Amino acid sequence: MVRSLVVLISLLASFVVPNINILLQFGGAIIATFVSVIIPVTFYNRAYNDDQKNLERDSGDKQRSEDDVGDSDSNDNRKSVRVCNYIVLIIGCSVGIYGFVEAIVMVSYGDV
Repeated sequence: MVRSLVVLISLLASFVVPNINILLQFGGAIIATFVSVIIPVTFYNRAYNDDQKNLERDSGDKQRSEDDVGDSDSNDNRKSVRVCNYIVLIIGCSVGIYGFVEAIVMVSYGDV
């Protein structure tokens, strides 16, 4: 059943998009943006957030109080890395959206 569904979807995609380059551009714009931009930035920000556990692990001193850990220089470093991550996320998503829109324009005008 699944195999037949995949073949049917492939058949319909070949009727709608006669040029494989356009189909590859759709896939690259959507999937590559997720795999190379959105997922790494999200995973990094999730793994290295400002939780007390992460701050203690990075400082190497579990005896420090929560106020001392919050004033450390490593917290500032994380914020600058997080800002850079969001800049990369915005630029990467912009390029992905541009590729997606360009593929839609190619399909609508019939550029081959």
